[in-house]
Amino acid sequence: MNSIATKLWPWVAQWGEQALDVLFPKRCVMCEAEADEGDFCGSCLTGLNQENTAACARCGMTVPDFRHQCQTCSACQRHRPKFDGVVRLGRYQGKLREALLKMKHAWEEPLAAALAGRWWQCQAAEFQAWQPDVVVPIPLHWKRRWLRGANSPDVLAQVLASRLHLPTIPRLLVRLRDTQPQGRLNREQRRVNMRQAFSFNNNFEITDACVLLVDDILTTGATLNEATKVLKKAGARRVIVAAAGRAEGLG
Repeated sequence: MNSIATKLWPWVAQWGEQALDVLFPKRCVMCEAEADEGDFCGSCLTGLNQENTAACARCGMTVPDFRHQCQTCSACQRHRPKFDGVVRLGRYQGKLREALLKMKHAWEEPLAAALAGRWWQCQAAEFQAWQPDVVVPIPLHWKRRWLRGANSPDVLAQVLASRLHLPTIPRLLVRLRDTQPQGRLNREQRRVNMRQAFSFNNNFEITDACVLLVDDILTTGATLNEATKVLKKAGARRVIVAAAGRAEGLG
């Protein structure tokens, strides 16, 4: 009897999964439409794919295809970033912009995790090529985190770290000030706003490490530049930014 049950179990389990799919079809984490495959529906996945274009390896700005392997572009020559490279999912527009804005709410953590999974599918080779040692998310100030209930860079960092088989340290950087929202400021105001906004948690050691610094959106780089300064002062050899959306409106 046990032998018969053992043989039948795989068939029963498969039938059960198929029945659940029919009764409770998987929904897109972004729009709640039925998902054909994975976490996104075909429409949302198509929209996200349209944001993937060639980018400067140093600052993440969109560049023509023939410049894809360049280490610098005209944008990062004008405003040279303190970080050493960028891996982005796409431009901060369309479906990607919509997803990143939704992710700022605590109840959208499944969307953040799904987007990170998609990011890994698209850019796994780039993440691996930088050979990071540790993954660190950009932190929110405790007041803003309390209001939101979550910090989407934490979720992105956790998923990317698991794919890379690396540790993630969400408390490596400490947000010292509840800074003004960057979206209301110009380039210079953003830089001043973020000055000395972070400190390093001395309970950790990152001497000679390559840090993958994760944020949801990169615009002028003011936030990530300031965080990079703190990490390099603490001994990091190199800081690579993982920014899901690259905004390009403030040259």
